[in-house]
Order: sequence, then structure tokens, then C-alpha cells
Amino acid sequence: MMEELSGNGRRLYDVMKRIKRQGIITHSLHDLRPSELMMLHGIVRLNNTNKKAHGVTVSELSCFMCQTPSAVSQTVKALEGKGYISRSADPSDRRIWYVSLCPNAYKIIHEAENAFSRELNRLVLAMGEKDAEQLISLLDKLAVALEAIRKPEPETQTQTPETR
Repeated sequence: MMEELSGNGRRLYDVMKRIKRQGIITHSLHDLRPSELMMLHGIVRLNNTNKKAHGVTVSELSCFMCQTPSAVSQTVKALEGKGYISRSADPSDRRIWYVSLCPNAYKIIHEAENAFSRELNRLVLAMGEKDAEQLISLLDKLAVALEAIRKPEPETQTQTPETR
């Protein structure tokens, strides 16, 4: 049985559900789903960070995107089918595949980033600077709280010969 939400817990849930329903900054662009746009952006970010000429691995994308390797592989396969990325095997280890962007992907990423910026700027304008700053501060506090409650508890039990 699910634990009952407290008053503020219920309000937070309802507000987050309303925000999600609005599809804030998660709409599709061209023939790409939001998850595919995020994957393209992830590839760009990793390429900029790693400075690899041959692309990024599915494993690196999996860690960066906080997704399972199979979920990343599905999205990569869809993007490859749409002609936005290419895959190439590592010549020294055929189990490793590198993912790189095709030239037409850069235009889509640029359009998505511009749409994202416009949406955020409109949102800040609609809220007002003061409320936007307060929201950012509260969302930062929410992120810290989520990180704290999801952090694994350190082992407090001392090991005895029986538990080793």
C-alpha cells in the first residue's frame, strides 16, 4: 500500500504534474523525440569534454545520460536510422562502438538550443526577475535535498569475524 502524501507533499506532486503536463522545454523538434534531442546534446557535451576525434562510446553516454546501456543503444539506433549519427567499431576491440554526429545533426542541435533559450527567456519574463531568482534558489535547494536523501547511507556496522 502506498504511503499517503502529506499536505505539502501532495501540493508539490500536483505542481510538478502540472509542469510536466505543459511539456516545458521538452517538445519535439523536426522528427526527433525529446529523448533523442537530449542524446544529441549529450554527444556534443561529451565530445567537447573528452576531445575525442572518433566519437563517444555507448558506455560513456550511458553514464553521462544516467540511462541504462540498452536504453542508450535504442536511442542511438533510432538516431542512426534517422541519419543524425553514425557508429563505428573500435578496430582494436570490436565490442566497443563509437558514436559521432553527422553534419545535419549540428543544425538540429543549434535549432533546439535556440528554442530552449527562447522558452527559458519567455518564462523568466513571464515570472519576473525577482520570482525567477527565488525559483532558481528553491530549485537548487530541492536538488541538494534530493541528492542528500538519495545518497547511500555509510556502513555504520563494524565488521566482526562472522560478517567478513
